[in-house]
Amino acid sequence: MAGRRRADGRGGARAGLPRALHRPRHRQAVHATVLRLAARPDVAEGDRRRPAGAARRGGAGAGRARGAALPPRSPRAASGRHRRRRRARRPRRRDRARRGPHAGRPRGPRRSRVRPDGRGMPRAGRGGADRPGAAVGGARLDLAGFHATLSRDPPPGGLVMPARRRSPQVLRGLVASLVATLVGLAAVELLVRGVYLARASLVDTVTLPYAVGHRYLVPPWGDGVRLLEPDPVLLWRNRPGVRRRYLDVFGPIGTEAERARLLARFLPTTPAALRDHPTWGVAINSLGFRGGEFPPRRREALRIVCLGDSWTFGANVDQENTYPARLEALLRQRFPDAGVDVMNLGVMGYSSFQGRELLRRRALALEPDVVVLAFGMNDSSVAGFRDADLAAAPPPGPGRRALEAVGRLEALRLLAYAAQRLTRPGDSLAEHLRAADESARSPGPGAAGTTEDYAEVARWTRVPLDEYRDNVSAMVGDARRHGAAVVLLFNELWAESPYAAAMADVGRRAGVPVVDGAALLARERRRLDAEREASLGLRSSARVYPGESPDAVEVVLRLRPGGRSVPRGLFVVGAHPALGGLVPNRVALRDDGREGDERAGDGVWSHVARLPPGTRAAYVYTNSGREGRWEGLDLPALRGLRADAGPGERRYAPVETFGAIGLQADPWHTNAAGYRLIAAAVLEAILSDDAVRPRLVTSVSDLRGGSAGSGSASP
Repeated sequence: MAGRRRADGRGGARAGLPRALHRPRHRQAVHATVLRLAARPDVAEGDRRRPAGAARRGGAGAGRARGAALPPRSPRAASGRHRRRRRARRPRRRDRARRGPHAGRPRGPRRSRVRPDGRGMPRAGRGGADRPGAAVGGARLDLAGFHATLSRDPPPGGLVMPARRRSPQVLRGLVASLVATLVGLAAVELLVRGVYLARASLVDTVTLPYAVGHRYLVPPWGDGVRLLEPDPVLLWRNRPGVRRRYLDVFGPIGTEAERARLLARFLPTTPAALRDHPTWGVAINSLGFRGGEFPPRRREALRIVCLGDSWTFGANVDQENTYPARLEALLRQRFPDAGVDVMNLGVMGYSSFQGRELLRRRALALEPDVVVLAFGMNDSSVAGFRDADLAAAPPPGPGRRALEAVGRLEALRLLAYAAQRLTRPGDSLAEHLRAADESARSPGPGAAGTTEDYAEVARWTRVPLDEYRDNVSAMVGDARRHGAAVVLLFNELWAESPYAAAMADVGRRAGVPVVDGAALLARERRRLDAEREASLGLRSSARVYPGESPDAVEVVLRLRPGGRSVPRGLFVVGAHPALGGLVPNRVALRDDGREGDERAGDGVWSHVARLPPGTRAAYVYTNSGREGRWEGLDLPALRGLRADAGPGERRYAPVETFGAIGLQADPWHTNAAGYRLIAAAVLEAILSDDAVRPRLVTSVSDLRGGSAGSGSASP
């Protein structure tokens, strides 16, 4: 074993040191002491020049007695540079008043105290102590003398080896700094929350975030006026008792920077430039649904429960203009003596998965006579997750909950929002136009539009088509088992959605009426376009006319200013070269009766775009901006056209309005006129049920005349 003398009398690798000094905790300190002693000639000779008992008090080696003459130094030690180095290497001494009675002892890497009885210290002659001195640093070290020095009687209080000791003052300083930092962060967090709370109390109207591409940064202070809150089963729900008024800013604006500043506005007051914009209010009852408190169940009254998404909730309109409220008004107008209660259980963003849970947990407990199920728009969203997966996810563990708690700190959220504002300014309008054209030319999984496309992106769709059919079928079965009639309603602006066909298939199999809101709005939009074109004396957008370009399809865009002044002109811009090649305010529309314009000075501005057959292109309008600058912008939405004619043919687009889209309040929802149409169609579907109709007929004459089932449902 290392450190013991072998049979031949030669020691091992550590035979020259005592056994107690082989321990790792003593090795560094003793090694440094040995080297310091070995470098001095007087110590190398065994410390014979000094009287016994004159060893240095705090060290492990010998020292000179008080008043004794200094030994001669080598020429190198006499140099100034060497003296400075020796002073730098000497351990600093602390003040005796601070360290107590042991002041003046040198500090080292670790302290090792020898007890007063001398135990715990190696003795001379053990572990190879009688070996001849070894050459260290040019001098010879007499280990026997060194061991003898160590074996002398320890001073009172014990012999202290050189050691390093962390100061209690340093630890106390670190703790104090940590506490001060935590207190400062807590004060900042409380300050930020207090400012947010004060702002929320002063908000008169909430500005809805509209942006092209629907991607924008939501300021953290907007949580104070949020309408939704998390739910462990339904994922989210309406906050009970909330009262909000929203500002409609879906309209033209000067520049993209102005729209970004509007979305990030911190002041709670409404800007002066937007005070003439329309607003709409929301009131949530104690159960978490829009409208007043639900009345108690009356057996003689017909109770209708409407489940759905934001279309049922009534986005962008006041309570009296939602389709459930319009349905109740139509029923009371048609049958004034019949008791009718219509309850709005719509929640923004809900899918059929959430509707199925809501029906089982809340709606059926209301004992409805009729259930209207309106889901589909959010089910088809390729959001990157499935609602069923989110609901089935296990509860977060302690670590994740801690991270979520840290993520909810408002000060950190504010810093993250500021960093994102600086590093992620968002995509420009030109990038959105270019991306829309590229998607139209080569649709990928993100541009799913057919049943086959949705099959490829099922894992990233909120509710895949097969699950959508199962959810709707299950809701129909649950409602019927509780004695309620069912009406299926598909609310969406996309008339060609595969989910509309899936709902129609479920309704046909179950034998329940289906109202296709998307097709209903599309028909109404075509009717309004025809009336407008006829009133203005313009050509119909439903027909194809001969063109002047034999190799291209001519699409004539037509635009009205919508009551806005036109100082310089109206322009169109898109990614296609025929639409300006992403150079804004270059391709002008004209109202002079030439180049596709039908009548000069009629207020309808026109432009002829020559495109290859079948081309799809996105575009926006601008009003009187400077060329090359995105100024005088239209709505925060992309418009689209399709060259669905043959070469050498001309097709006129419907007459559009700058700052408005027909029957739309925003890129996703219809307006009050559209909700009235939906309510009238749902009324006709309810009256088609032979079990429901007799409960509304109040006289024999009404039943014989059939006015309840065949009369007009127009409001």
